[in-house]
Amino acid sequence: MLDDVIDAYLETVTEREFDLVLLSLLHRRGFTEVHFTHGGFEFGKDFVAQRVFEGVRYQYCIQSKAGDMGQGEWRAVYPQLDEARLNTLSHPSFDESLRRVGVLLTTGRLKGGATLAAQNYAQQAIQRGEPTLEVWDRDEMRRWLLDDPDAGLRGTDQAGRILRLVAAIEDGKMDQMQLQQECRSLFTGDIQVASICTAVLANSCRRSSRPDLASVLALSLLREALSQSNEGAARLARRLFIAEVAPLLEWLESRTHDSVQLARDLGGVPYVTYPTACLKAAELCALYLLLQEPEAASSAGIGAKVLTNLLTLQPGTAHLLSDVWASSLLPIVVAMSRIDKTVTTEYLHRVVDWIADAYDEGFGLASGADGPRAEIDQLFGAPFEHVALEKRRASYAAAVVMDLATALRLSELYEYANNEFLAVGADATVVIGESDAGWWGMKESEARMAPRVVYREAWSPTEPAGPHHQAAPPTASAWDALAIFTLVRDRHCYQTLAVLLEDH
Repeated sequence: MLDDVIDAYLETVTEREFDLVLLSLLHRRGFTEVHFTHGGFEFGKDFVAQRVFEGVRYQYCIQSKAGDMGQGEWRAVYPQLDEARLNTLSHPSFDESLRRVGVLLTTGRLKGGATLAAQNYAQQAIQRGEPTLEVWDRDEMRRWLLDDPDAGLRGTDQAGRILRLVAAIEDGKMDQMQLQQECRSLFTGDIQVASICTAVLANSCRRSSRPDLASVLALSLLREALSQSNEGAARLARRLFIAEVAPLLEWLESRTHDSVQLARDLGGVPYVTYPTACLKAAELCALYLLLQEPEAASSAGIGAKVLTNLLTLQPGTAHLLSDVWASSLLPIVVAMSRIDKTVTTEYLHRVVDWIADAYDEGFGLASGADGPRAEIDQLFGAPFEHVALEKRRASYAAAVVMDLATALRLSELYEYANNEFLAVGADATVVIGESDAGWWGMKESEARMAPRVVYREAWSPTEPAGPHHQAAPPTASAWDALAIFTLVRDRHCYQTLAVLLEDH
């Protein structure tokens, strides 16, 4: 069965999605000075790496492709191979004094005339005394992923977990919170193995049309990479996130104008699946925008249009089913504030009214820790005698709204929300990290709960609105911290929000 999983992965993985796996495979197989160099100034080299073979150190120059290659694809790539082998411009660690090897890597196979053309190309290079060419094809990648003694998954502890998770994802029996917990067990400290597992599972999510789960995997890997201070793996985790979310934005572009049609396209029970899907889509869209260059988060572009439509035309984005969904507000409001402050303010007003109604007319919002059924019972169960629940006073959602209003300097919204939450008995509750591990949810002993935060009666431009506003932020970048807060889903740092919202 593991063979089938790897075959399906290699059959469907895209060129840039494979980068994360290739980087990890090269490290696991003993290559050093491994660097991802793809881009506008790659000079034919997607990766450069070094390796010692039979006592000789070689400089590898790798051009990576996805899928099968016929003669037409070969003709398109061989100029890149010339540049990769012969041009010495590259990463600073590139050593032009070493024996050089050019590599054409493909997740498919050479077909038809491409096979003979590649053989002839390599022979001519040797005859001219130039760096030679090696072809690493799908069969070679399959062997590395499955049976290589240094890199292969077969026989490892992760193999069984991957099979179980792929089956759950494809059968629709995996949710975001479950997957986040599974990643904690799957990632055992080796960032290279974690990267390979992440990429294979994310591909399964994409084939199952679950970009929400793929994003959980990418952000789980980001958290693991940051905990190990591995910026290389963190960079590729961010790139994986972008690659998995981009198709979602294209899908949403033509569907965000009509709430009825979007609810039909999403399927499931509209009162449950529609608001959660709207919030997750807006959350991912916002994180995508904030990760791009600053100009990408302007009013132009597909992401900005999708996010604006979701917040103005889809009422579900303001309907939090539980406190778990409050973390979606963090990137949504930060990104939207850079596009349209009026839309942002109106959106937060609707969120305040929704939260207040849940506490005034019902049992309040569930914590979300007990799963979807508990969310539904807590939110919709008040009119039904058979639902025996007590009103929940704690509200992480209230804390999120109050902190966003404070950081955005929305004094009227701040005072309106504060009065509404006090009137209905929604007690703002926060978790405060005392270290990066505490903020990331990796060591709960290094985090503490503030069960009832008392905010200032009126917003002040100089005084902290709440005692938790002075808590030291994580050491990661603001985007990384924000993204991981949406992964953990029960905490955030006010100082991070203040940095992201500064001058906006």
